[in-house]
Amino acid sequence: MRVLYLNERDMINAGVEDMYECISAMEKMFVLLSKDDFRMSGKNHNDHGARVTFPENTDIPNMPTSAPDRWFSAMPAYLGGEFHAFGIKSYGGNHENSKRNLPYLMLMMQLLDVDSGAPLAYMSANLLSSMRTGAVAGVGAKYLSPRGANTVSILGPGVQSLYALKAILVAQPDLKNLKVLGRGKDSLDKFIREVKNDYDLEIQVCKSVEELYSDADIVFTGNSRANSFDAHPFCDEKWIKPGSLVIASSAVRYNRDYLNSDDVFLVADDDLMYEDGLSVDGIPVSEEAKKTVTVNGFINESLKSNKKIVNIGDIINSNDKVDRSCKNVFYGAYGLPTEDVAWAYICYQNALKKGIGTWLDL
Repeated sequence: MRVLYLNERDMINAGVEDMYECISAMEKMFVLLSKDDFRMSGKNHNDHGARVTFPENTDIPNMPTSAPDRWFSAMPAYLGGEFHAFGIKSYGGNHENSKRNLPYLMLMMQLLDVDSGAPLAYMSANLLSSMRTGAVAGVGAKYLSPRGANTVSILGPGVQSLYALKAILVAQPDLKNLKVLGRGKDSLDKFIREVKNDYDLEIQVCKSVEELYSDADIVFTGNSRANSFDAHPFCDEKWIKPGSLVIASSAVRYNRDYLNSDDVFLVADDDLMYEDGLSVDGIPVSEEAKKTVTVNGFINESLKSNKKIVNIGDIINSNDKVDRSCKNVFYGAYGLPTEDVAWAYICYQNALKKGIGTWLDL
């Protein structure tokens, strides 16, 4: 028995950075989700995956302690249709990795034969994961953006946001202006350098969340999660341009009453994935913070109250339309294991056709 190993260079040669194809793959994946032709983990078959986190404090020798985005995770899924593939993405994360000259997340992906369970491929997945995350934002920008969109805003100028911007510009090539807000000067400077190298955009560095959201037609949130719920950025609805699209891929707090109002049309990548979503962003402590909620937390609350949530796959299938009578569209896109399976499968097939990779004996 043999398994195909694909390192990062192999993945690049297999086309992992082709954003046009990746967006197409994500569209097909969402359609399959709308047809229920998939399986993820958990009792409802829609779980994001299994995550191991660490305690705030411990007396146990060598036990890691909690930090923002510090965990180990495994994301298994089956995806049907033309993919008919099973895969598991696994990774560990630690923001202290920057001191080691390492990315804070390091990801690997494996594909297994659907019938036998035999391993087919084991591949580097940092680029794969960044691409599929960006492409999902691109799908949202394609189907949910207001007409005549001119300005895109990015909260959190990291790697994830760079790929999201790439996909958004594929979906909306007429965008002219970029607004960006970040906490660290180094990451902000690097982000701006890369954008200037690849795109002809007017760039505005913002000093506040209010400045970032105001006058933006599309907002992508890619900020890192904070230590506590109360520490997540807050956005007042008065700052949001009427008719704009907010692509929520991280934790930003909004007034709960606003998200629950007729001013908001809510779209999810996969609503049932959010049944346990509150644990990701934490529990509010202050009385003021208790009036707020993140988008994934709100989807969780909406499920409990039986409020209808439209999934992006249903919109692609034209079963549901975007309600433009609402002032704003919010798109919850927090990441699905099926996204990794879809793009990994295509890269694997490309590698087989081109003879890319290293065969390993088991």
